[in-house]
Amino acid sequence: MSCQSVNPYNGKLLKTFEHLNDRQVDTALEGAALCFEKWDIGMHSTDERNHP
Repeated sequence: MSCQSVNPYNGKLLKTFEHLNDRQVDTALEGAALCFEKWDIGMHSTDERNHP
């Protein structure tokens, strides 16, 4: 089974998404968490450089 994104204005199908299993969701969340940590560290480093 899949999920579809439809433009509510014109009813046009924008994209169809396949459902993910638990392992795929866990992998995606782990990757997002790692990216956030890197982004968050970079934001603090930039902030500290700009405002000593």
